Amino acid sequence: MEPVISILNKGNTITFADQGPGIQYKDKAQIPGFTSATHAMKHYIRGVGSGLPIVKEYLTTSGGQLKIEDNLENGTVVTISLVEEYRETGPESPIAASRQPSFAKPRFSSQQQKISERENLIMGLFHQYEEIGQTDIKNLLGISAGTATRTLELLEKRGWITSNSSRKRVLTREGYDYLHRKDSI
Repeated sequence: MEPVISILNKGNTITFADQGPGIQYKDKAQIPGFTSATHAMKHYIRGVGSGLPIVKEYLTTSGGQLKIEDNLENGTVVTISLVEEYRETGPESPIAASRQPSFAKPRFSSQQQKISERENLIMGLFHQYEEIGQTDIKNLLGISAGTATRTLELLEKRGWITSNSSRKRVLTREGYDYLHRKDSI
């Protein structure tokens, strides 16, 4: 049977329900690299064990939440929800900001500056290096290229870093300000 995808709450909530084997360890399923997939499944499905952790990290950063439950008879229901304020379309909303030029205000206000441990580590690298590339971060922190890229994209959305002419990332004025505020706390 095919999965059922439901979009609710004006697009702020999405549920994915399937009739598969289910997820026995729901908390562990949100940890990068953990999977209950068999060796045979891993052979045919690339990236097993990476989807839910990526979604969880994004939602945590965005003020949303991830919920994993058992389906009625068998399978799993995964619900992702964003906070209602993120879907507003006023001039200060993320949707409107994404349509503005790159020098517009960062996507997150100072009250919404929830930063993950990985983002914090990468921002700390900017204390040591003038410019950093995705490969540099991958090698320095021992993380995957995809994880480094996604985290850099989040920091760019915050307005803290930008790409330079050599395709490396450098701090913006907002990034310097963030690091200065962080150091003074």
